[in-house]
Amino acid sequence: MKPQSMKKVIGLVIVLISISHLKAQDLVTSLANLNSRFTEITTLIPSAHTIQDSPGPTYSGVDYISDGGGDMYDNGNYINTNISRGAGYPDNAIDYANNVIVGSSNFGASGQYFTRHFDQLFVMGATLDNVSSFLIEGDLGSDGGGFQESYQLTRNINGEFYRGFVWQIHGASDPSVNHLVLVRDSGSSAFATDNGSTAGYDHTINSLEGNDEIYFLLYAQTGGVQISQAQHEAIMDKAVDVLFATSLPPSIQVSNLSVTGGINSAYVNWSRGNGSNVALFAAATTSGTPPVVNGNSYSASSTFGAGSTPGSGWFCVYNGSSTNATVFGLSPDTDYRFVAFEYSGSLQYLTSVGTNAINESTETTISLGQSALAFDGATSSLQDYVTLPSLNAVGSAAPF
Repeated sequence: MKPQSMKKVIGLVIVLISISHLKAQDLVTSLANLNSRFTEITTLIPSAHTIQDSPGPTYSGVDYISDGGGDMYDNGNYINTNISRGAGYPDNAIDYANNVIVGSSNFGASGQYFTRHFDQLFVMGATLDNVSSFLIEGDLGSDGGGFQESYQLTRNINGEFYRGFVWQIHGASDPSVNHLVLVRDSGSSAFATDNGSTAGYDHTINSLEGNDEIYFLLYAQTGGVQISQAQHEAIMDKAVDVLFATSLPPSIQVSNLSVTGGINSAYVNWSRGNGSNVALFAAATTSGTPPVVNGNSYSASSTFGAGSTPGSGWFCVYNGSSTNATVFGLSPDTDYRFVAFEYSGSLQYLTSVGTNAINESTETTISLGQSALAFDGATSSLQDYVTLPSLNAVGSAAPF
């Protein structure tokens, strides 16, 4: 019989719920993405607290965290659905299953789930089959101290809308506990309730019928630090990208691509869209786009011709999260075309170019030795380019 006294918890939780029909393979992919990209989430957690094992979310068969380090809990992080909760709390809370996907009728007849514990992050992911509510419950180490608040966020991520239900307790000397419940907002009627107390907590996501996917993230901050709304939004955006990265490319393309040419080099600058990263390609041509393939990763080299090629004379000259790059190894008297694509964490590329106002100037063809682009005014074609002058005998650009 586990202790049942209810106090107050301080930390942070994210739950992501989807309306789309989730296959078992999607849960496998989500876990794989989480294992390879969890640091993209943890780096966004301010003053992150290390959640210690006691007895420990790392171990399968455990269904709570007794302390968590720094008096974060007095037995907390019990997880239930309306199915498991009906059999009694806390004795029938759902067991952790670290890094393994298992079937469980607690999530419905065809339900499956996994848990995963990293130093500063605990995650549960599950598929739901006619589940009506999801609960997080327990006792907090702060024993009624601090402050409680809740609010709702709405975010457009990769072209889909999500609702975020924020619940947090902060301002005590113990680690602060926050919940963020994320619902893919495709007609969902899900909503959140809580008991409004700082002396023992429950946080419930209601009206989940018809929803078939949920992710629950727990993280905490040292010294009762409060997470701001803007920080919640950034964590929410990244968690959705990591855990839902299997399905969609980004929705906003690179824009404002511009080039300043030099002798045998070019400086390329752009504005970012909403992908995880951007891949910049170059070719000695004045038309076309690189034939990238979803799922393929392209290694970049700042020397033209040395990076990965998707074919047709295109080479990857930059791959990362920045907004500029310098490309070397270019030849005089040669036209070059640069194209940048946003892509998601699962290597889904946004390849549409010049089809809407957001994508203006996505493609630009340049020639070396010039400091500005020559535009013909046909902005819809996005096919503007200039020609490099030849080098003179002493290695500088010949005059026009």
